Amino acid sequence: MKVTHDMKSCFSALLIASGATMCFPLQMQAGNHVVAAPITATPVQTIVVKGYVHDTKGEPVIGAGIQVVGSKIATITDIDGKFSLTVPSGSSLLVSYIGFVTKEVKANANLDVTLSEDNHSLDEVVVVGYGNMKREI
Repeated sequence: MKVTHDMKSCFSALLIASGATMCFPLQMQAGNHVVAAPITATPVQTIVVKGYVHDTKGEPVIGAGIQVVGSKIATITDIDGKFSLTVPSGSSLLVSYIGFVTKEVKANANLDVTLSEDNHSLDEVVVVGYGNMKREI
């Protein structure tokens, strides 16, 4: 019985058996030569988004959260309601703050975001106070 093995399969098995931690796609060349083909990463196009978040009265919203949808890329607004964030081109941003309706906007170089008050969620706010009292007799 004659056993024939594909050169690519043998080389892959050899790499696995040797405990190789990096794997490259293998390409067959003429004469049964196998070469590792490096993977080239396509750079992601990014833009710098600068913006201003304010309420309906024009007052800056301090500490509003800005997050790229489906990502962990995020920041918050400063004391003037301004922010700057580098994001992938074509991204959408979620702008949110307690007591305001969350807004989703398309990322572009300059954003001016107006958040409106969320009257429904204000009914759910509970204020709890703690303190010390001294009993006098």
